[in-house]
Amino acid sequence: MADRRAPHDSGVRSGWSVRDAGRLRLWHGQPGPARQVTHVEVPGCQLFLVGVVTTPERELAGIARRLAKGEVQALGSLDGSRVVFAVLQDEVLVAGDLAGQLPVFYAIGDDEVIVSSEAGHAASKVRTEVDYEWLIARLQLSSASDVWWEGSPWRHVRAVRPGWLLRIAAGKRVSTDRWLVLDKPRLSLAEGSQRLDAALRRATRSRVVQSSLVTADLSGGLDSSTVAALAALDAPVRATTLVVDGVDDRVAAREIAKAIAGLDHQELHVPDEVLPYSDLGGAPFADEPSTYSVTHAWGRWWRQAVAANGSDVHLCGDGGDGVLLSVPAYLADLATPRTLGALWQHANGWARLRHQPALALIRAAIRVHLTSYRDALVRAADDVQGLQTTPSGWAHWISRVYAQGMGDWATPQASRIAAQRLGAHAATHRVPPTPGVFGIGDSLAWSSLNTYSRTRRADVSLALEDGVDLHSPYLDDEIIRICWSIPPWVRTTPASLKPILRATTSNLLPPEIVNRRTKGDYSQVGYRGLKLNVKDIDDLLSSSTLAALGLVDARAARTALHRGASGVRINLGALDALIGAELWLRAAADGGVNRALLP
Repeated sequence: MADRRAPHDSGVRSGWSVRDAGRLRLWHGQPGPARQVTHVEVPGCQLFLVGVVTTPERELAGIARRLAKGEVQALGSLDGSRVVFAVLQDEVLVAGDLAGQLPVFYAIGDDEVIVSSEAGHAASKVRTEVDYEWLIARLQLSSASDVWWEGSPWRHVRAVRPGWLLRIAAGKRVSTDRWLVLDKPRLSLAEGSQRLDAALRRATRSRVVQSSLVTADLSGGLDSSTVAALAALDAPVRATTLVVDGVDDRVAAREIAKAIAGLDHQELHVPDEVLPYSDLGGAPFADEPSTYSVTHAWGRWWRQAVAANGSDVHLCGDGGDGVLLSVPAYLADLATPRTLGALWQHANGWARLRHQPALALIRAAIRVHLTSYRDALVRAADDVQGLQTTPSGWAHWISRVYAQGMGDWATPQASRIAAQRLGAHAATHRVPPTPGVFGIGDSLAWSSLNTYSRTRRADVSLALEDGVDLHSPYLDDEIIRICWSIPPWVRTTPASLKPILRATTSNLLPPEIVNRRTKGDYSQVGYRGLKLNVKDIDDLLSSSTLAALGLVDARAARTALHRGASGVRINLGALDALIGAELWLRAAADGGVNRALLP
């Protein structure tokens, strides 16, 4: 039978609980209202689900029985955002979520296989050291998670890809297999929006009904507004809008709050002392290097405000872009004789919006369509080393592999490491390692979603430490499966960035919000923070660990920093990633980790 409560604890240590099941000893944090430890036991299978489970309780025993028979595809019937542990007679199966915000890390110790939701925890159980090669690949190939996903900041600690499962048999025999194979996308706009509406309502309601006080983000954008409005259908919601000078999102948020019954609107004015790059010395040590180190002061201030409201579940629209938007490379999927008309229509639409020549976009789409995945990886390796020129303008983003990286800040040694990682991946992967028959656009969108989600887990973890249970319904498995069953040229068009969500919310939100074409530009906040904290950042980069290892040109990075502080546009994302890596390395060293140099 399914037990929705936390199973009986056989011991407690430092706020954690432990559960024994055969060869498995499962340690878990204390569950919250919407994060549970669900236990199902049938002959031949003990099933543990750690996290948010939206699958109806009556179906869980049937899923466990299928797993006992060896039908791993039964995992596809589990919805929500959770980690799965299935203890079978001959092996243990472990799988994370599809988005990648709940990755599964593992390492092989002297006497056991360690499986954890944190790479650092697994690393603490084995002899290891910082994996600088992985770290550089992560910085240089930031959106190409297909290339670096299976690694971690620690040598000998591996990660399981989303859509794959970890098999652990007797004798520490470990393997990974793909359990999910999604079909080619075929849903129409009408079918997709109908299914998305039902899934979003279920994902939101499952969290709200288990909470005593729900809070939610209300940025004025479509993603967070939809979640807040759906939550208000089931319970009163304290909806919070962050007020920043020069950003007009609060005007839209006020209109939504007036139109939606059940929303108690609260505006929070962001003080200058918590702008990005503030108090870098106080950044907490995350499990992996994270850009959230840059905004930790902002995040801490915001979490304290949410916690002061008495919230036990906080809903947000994070991840909406990742699942609802396509990437520019989807144009390459239209470069076929049957869809040339659609390619011409979409390319012309984007060309007008981006002030680009349409023929340049069409040529880029055709070139990418004719390039194999392996060849694209080889070209990306040349690109990251500056051995070839790439298209300029928006056509640059019509690609099979993104290798934007740190640009001039990376040393030749760092570029070689990234190129070697691309080459090694090309040697072992003929096609992208995605859990489905994906086109070029969907493969890249999947990789980008996984990149975002793996980074976001630092924010969720920090929020939990401050007493805020942060949830994004858009990252639930069912919603991801629905979005990838809709062709990318239907999910995104030049006329509408999110036509599926707009169709879903047409009867939920005010028309002026559904049809809103603008979005608040928060980049100015980053530049203001950069100017206020330029000395602290300069000090950090002047004593850069990565520069000392010959992997980063600190002078080039500092030059870009000062240009940004003076108001010149720079690559803030790359700077944030570099700062996050430096802060992580310092914290790791302070914790007694041996800093081994590259061979």
